[in-house]
Amino acid sequence: MDINRKKRLESNIWKYYAYYFLHLFFLFGAILTVYFLDIDLSLSKIMFMGSLTWIVSLILEVPSGIISDLYGRKTTLVISSLGYLLWVVFLVIFENYLILLVSSIFCGIRLSFKSGSDSALLYDTLKELKRENEHPKISGKAVSFLLVGAAISAPLGSTIASLTSIKFTIFLTMFIALCSVFITLSFQEPKSYTKNADKSMFNHLGKSVAVCLENNKLKWLIIFLSTLAALFTMVFSYTQVFLKDYNPTLTVC
Repeated sequence: MDINRKKRLESNIWKYYAYYFLHLFFLFGAILTVYFLDIDLSLSKIMFMGSLTWIVSLILEVPSGIISDLYGRKTTLVISSLGYLLWVVFLVIFENYLILLVSSIFCGIRLSFKSGSDSALLYDTLKELKRENEHPKISGKAVSFLLVGAAISAPLGSTIASLTSIKFTIFLTMFIALCSVFITLSFQEPKSYTKNADKSMFNHLGKSVAVCLENNKLKWLIIFLSTLAALFTMVFSYTQVFLKDYNPTLTVC
């Protein structure tokens, strides 16, 4: 292997850590529901935006996988990061409900195009470097960076919002999203991604459903994780509503 290519592939690893650190680094994550309430959105509208995000993510899960197989993991991660950036930009500029509803679509794009492609890029990178046995260790460390980023961003963002405004906190997050775009653009695409994937979405979907139905452990794991994610999302969002009465100092602008 060319020494320069090897160095570029090895740089994917620390960039992968940085990408994961920024993935949940939402400065406004702990106060987004409060912001929506402050701009006079009802809880039903807020929850509908969240539901639309997950619906879009579900619908695009298979197409994003096809794009990843055909055009590379880097491509799908760039699309994911651009979706993240557009979502935040819409939150900064607009307060109209219908436009914010559109922004939820970008958030769904972000989730679906990241799903699986990030881990596949890491595995393909390590496979080309002949270090694929390190995948569990490196991916586990990446998750640690993700959790650290989330743990830091919540109190940091809330503090910034209390000193300035929630809108300004969302504005600052736009630069974090921009950093995520630059990181994904700088990834070196490994050679081992699949270029002869089946282009039929329905074939992919049919095979995926068949695998899930035939594997009871996988089926119940999907149900468990989906339920857990739904409960976490609801509790996280509604807790912000409850705590809003105890911290009325946050302002929108």
